[in-house]
Amino acid sequence: MNEELRLHNIHFWVKKPDGTIFDPYFKEYDDFKRTNILSGDNVYEEEQDIEFIEKCRKYYMKETIIPTLKRYKKDKKSLKSLYDNYVTNPKAYHCLMTSFVYKQKHGGAIFSGKLGWKHEYTGEVKWMFGDN
Repeated sequence: MNEELRLHNIHFWVKKPDGTIFDPYFKEYDDFKRTNILSGDNVYEEEQDIEFIEKCRKYYMKETIIPTLKRYKKDKKSLKSLYDNYVTNPKAYHCLMTSFVYKQKHGGAIFSGKLGWKHEYTGEVKWMFGDN
């Protein structure tokens, strides 16, 4: 997979200070799970390529986080509104902003990598995001 596509095929979540994971579940995942005969809890695999993690950080800061924060500041929307839009009422496929905003208020650490579920019969993990 080329580097540009790989940047868009990754998942983000927050590991909270108590070690549990904050990562909202979306109904959009259900079709993927049903089609691939998957079930159970989310399975995560952290990205291990430090250079790629740094590239992701720079890319998403420039392309997502900074523009979003500027838009909220320009529109004079409150931080509560930002929190409500990404954490209280999160949207599918906005995992980085959701993780970023959640971390700012609650602490923890943002992780990146794969998200998937186990096949009901084989137990093999099928990745929805991060299958590079």
